[in-house]
Amino acid sequence: MSLEDEVKEAFTKHADDARADGQSWNAVEKKVRRAHRQRFVFTSALSLVIIAAIAIVVLKGPGTNQSRGFSNTSPTPTEATTPSPSLGPSTTPTAQPHPSSLPEGFKARVGVQSGFAVDIPKDWKGGWFEGYWDFEPAGLPSTAQGGDTFALVITLEPGSYTKAGGGAGTTELTIGGRKAYTWSTDPLHVVYSVDWPGCPKYVTTCTSSPEGERLIMRLSGSTQRLWDSYEALGRQAALTVHVYDGTAPEHGTVASGITNDEFTKALIRFLDARVEGIGADELMSSEAASQFSDTSGCPDLYQAKTSHRAWTGYDVSRREETAAKATFTVGMTTGDGQVYIETFVVGRSAPDQPAVIESRGSGCS
Repeated sequence: MSLEDEVKEAFTKHADDARADGQSWNAVEKKVRRAHRQRFVFTSALSLVIIAAIAIVVLKGPGTNQSRGFSNTSPTPTEATTPSPSLGPSTTPTAQPHPSSLPEGFKARVGVQSGFAVDIPKDWKGGWFEGYWDFEPAGLPSTAQGGDTFALVITLEPGSYTKAGGGAGTTELTIGGRKAYTWSTDPLHVVYSVDWPGCPKYVTTCTSSPEGERLIMRLSGSTQRLWDSYEALGRQAALTVHVYDGTAPEHGTVASGITNDEFTKALIRFLDARVEGIGADELMSSEAASQFSDTSGCPDLYQAKTSHRAWTGYDVSRREETAAKATFTVGMTTGDGQVYIETFVVGRSAPDQPAVIESRGSGCS
């Protein structure tokens, strides 16, 4: 029906009830035109809603959320939980459970002396150097070597995580259950400052502070090309960092049924440090250190005696209780598949002292 017909019909219906003066036609005409406009607006709005719904379905297609290079569920910086601003310390003082599995394409690394663990891409290298941990992609130089590179550098330092500095876009988030800040100092650098539970009680080389400790992670690229190539992986690695105290092994396994007490934790810290190639000597008594200095019949501290291959893992297969101490049977592994069996006695020099490796058993193979 045309607009003119609608107007005439409406006028006819109201003719018996309304006076046929000069104002009647105008009033009816306005009502009909208003109704026509409302129908047009409603139809247009409905069309826009349908188009938007189709667009959402397309954007949420199967390939939308696929990651670039590695398929994992680790949060990105924008996906990390952002708590309400708070300057108080994190409420979790102990180690957080490690995720049930590593992100695909990543491997575990442990800073035993600093009490942290982090997952980095499998083809990245690096380790401890003069007070900090430096990880970079294979083929690139370390920050100490100089030259164009991309690196993730991790340090534990005294002071509140809220006072580590700041820069463009400072954001509060959580990493490994700990409160943290992140910011950018320039287009090729990102910093994470994480509230840390303090210096591990089992090391003596950590400097404590009344304000607490913070774990600082710095991502940096020497060139825009390197930054564009590795920024996403670097951020992904930084967000896996978590507190470490030996509660869960990072480089090996422990047989089911073995009690997970302070003696077992001390052994795991020692074994993880052996695989990392640094820090194990700080976790032994003087007697155990003396035994390792004599390598005439047993494997070395950080490598197999005959092949000189570095340790790559371990398996704790047995534990026996011996008068307030524990004796463990361990198999150390190398990249060539060889297994070297050793025994270790773990105990304390005093009740208020941390558990350490007291001695290595006489038998090893």
